[in-house]
Amino acid sequence: MPVPKDIYGETRCPRCSCQLWTLTLASGPTFFVQRTGETIYDLLVDLADSRHGFTAADLERALNDADSLDVAEFLLELEDAVRS
Repeated sequence: MPVPKDIYGETRCPRCSCQLWTLTLASGPTFFVQRTGETIYDLLVDLADSRHGFTAADLERALNDADSLDVAEFLLELEDAVRS
C-alpha cells in the first residue's frame, strides 16, 4: 500500500503561490515547501531521523509493504521528529 492520499496532499501558498506539501499529522495539517522534482517519499526521508540511512526508494518500498497500523506508527514517529 503506498502512502495513503488522505495523509498528504499538494497545494499552493495563498500568499506567494509556491507549491506546498501538506501532511496530515495527529496535531493537524502541516505544510512544507515542495522542491522541484521532490516526491512525497523524498520529503518523508528528509523529515525522518537521518541516522537510519533510508533513501526515498527504501521508504517507498517499506511503506508499500506496510499495513495501515505500520503507516500510522510511522506517522507518529515522524511527527515526533518534526516537532523536536
